[in-house]
Amino acid sequence: MGIYVDSAIGYDEFEILYQSEYFVDKSNIIRKFNKLLQKNKRYICISKPRRFGKSSIANMIIAYYSKINNERDKEKLKKIFDNLNISKEENIESETITNNTRDLETENTSFKKKKLSYEETQGKYHTIYLNFSDIKDYEKLTLNEYLSILDNEIMNELDDIFKIHEIKENIILSKYLSNLYCKTKEKFIFVIDEWDYIFEEDILFTANDRNIYVSYLNDLLKDKPYVAFAYMTGILTPAKGTTQSKLNFFTEYSMLEDNQYYEYFRFTEKEVHKLCLENKKLNYGDLEKRYNGYLSNTGEKIFNPLSITSALMNNEIRNYWTKTGNFYEVKNHINFNINGVKEEFLKLILHEKIKIKLRGYGADNKHIRYKNKNIKRNDQEKNNNEEMKNEMYSSMVVYGFLTYDIKKEEVFIPNVELFEKFDEVFKNNNDFGIYKDLISNSKKILEATLSKDTKTVCDIIKNIQKKYSALDNYYKHVSLSYVIQFAYIDAQSTHDIKKETKAGKGKADFIFYPKDKYNGTVIIIELKVGESANRYQGKVLLVGINFTKLNKEYSCIIEEYDESKDIKIRNNNTGTDEDNNNINNSNEDDDDYNSNNNKRKRKQNQKQNKKLKSGKVY
Repeated sequence: MGIYVDSAIGYDEFEILYQSEYFVDKSNIIRKFNKLLQKNKRYICISKPRRFGKSSIANMIIAYYSKINNERDKEKLKKIFDNLNISKEENIESETITNNTRDLETENTSFKKKKLSYEETQGKYHTIYLNFSDIKDYEKLTLNEYLSILDNEIMNELDDIFKIHEIKENIILSKYLSNLYCKTKEKFIFVIDEWDYIFEEDILFTANDRNIYVSYLNDLLKDKPYVAFAYMTGILTPAKGTTQSKLNFFTEYSMLEDNQYYEYFRFTEKEVHKLCLENKKLNYGDLEKRYNGYLSNTGEKIFNPLSITSALMNNEIRNYWTKTGNFYEVKNHINFNINGVKEEFLKLILHEKIKIKLRGYGADNKHIRYKNKNIKRNDQEKNNNEEMKNEMYSSMVVYGFLTYDIKKEEVFIPNVELFEKFDEVFKNNNDFGIYKDLISNSKKILEATLSKDTKTVCDIIKNIQKKYSALDNYYKHVSLSYVIQFAYIDAQSTHDIKKETKAGKGKADFIFYPKDKYNGTVIIIELKVGESANRYQGKVLLVGINFTKLNKEYSCIIEEYDESKDIKIRNNNTGTDEDNNNINNSNEDDDDYNSNNNKRKRKQNQKQNKKLKSGKVY
């Protein structure tokens, strides 16, 4: 075993993974790879965000296929794979099984018909491992110098195995392998990790460097008889545009398009349930709440593996995103100068979804952006607003900052872990000052609500509507709903906010459940006591907020309700007489909060209390 040929590094890394406490068996992916061996479609590129297990699969490929001369290591690997799904020929039930059992049966039948046995493929190929992020260790060299050194090191390792002594001055790796194939008919499996590193590093590499690099991969791999299979992975797809057309022989599988391999690059809900049972300390519901929410392009909810394994190993649920690098790189993907983007990101941070049909994002987008970096940004945005917005959202899905529901054509922030990071970034982004102002006002309005200060509540809401003209647009289609969400945006840190889906016209109907269930206060905006508030014993605030369309004035009533005593206490200050008149005299068209509605709600609550005492309601 060498560094590149039958890589000892890949072998060791897979053994470490296998011996880990929370190993999940993804070896059935090799069955699919076996079907591609020495076929026309033997080149695949799988692009996923960091933390989704791309390198783990790369290490497993090396450990599985590599010819190893050391009998001790060979036997050790055989014992490992004997315990994995890949060694089972019939009735395979992967840890990542889908609900479509018919597809599973068809797949298993296909495996048996083709006789692609474990014994026929395990340990039967030499592998060549290339990790192009290693170029950072050669920062003083040009790209051509680095590639020349890489070629020579691989050829030296191959010559130690085959002893044909074909290495001559200025010979390149593709030529060496062609000569070797002619003499030995030896075929290789190529494993290329972080292929897109040269496209990610804008400062280190020029457009010409990228052209040289793509030509190198094309000459090394395309239509070469010595290639039995090539697995290439990174965050970006090679794409088919610009200079990357030379890599169009790869079949691409991205976060936006992958019906074949998606199940092997994430943890399923079933797998996480099983890991929780092994852990015995962390609750699945807590893990789901913080880390679940990514969607495959089939619509299945998925977890990123690194956060789950980190939480289980540490027995602590917290934010593990920083383990993959500086999250502030998200700033490079957000362009607040694009028309409408600030408003849309406010919606995203409020757990809303943005309707958009994404077109994808790959290395060609990076290449074009680099070439155009000296063009004035404003000139680009003026003519290509929608195109740039699509590229921005596509890139954020590709990098794992957002997820995409391909069926509904919606992007959104997938989980609490990512929400926390977006919040952190936005608070420190000078281009998004509106967010910092909203957070400041939100803290004040939450304090005012808890102290039943209706005048301050109305003043803050009115100030938000006046100060941010962009928010005024929302009156036209969702009335108070967005204003209330913006006003209480920071309450997400202390409360789980439930938005009622059956609210009447003109109403903002929310329930704020405190994360501290024993010491917190439930806040109900436009009452829903009978159905929801009984989950908590103790203090509940009933908040009625009215917006009058004619003069765009707000009015508010806050009542404290003690569940245990069935007592209501009116707000400390009732505001002006005009406020009270607005509440008591508002008409049905505006769906105001009125006294008849209060009576009806109290009756509903009394009925619910009876059910609660009888044990019929949780």
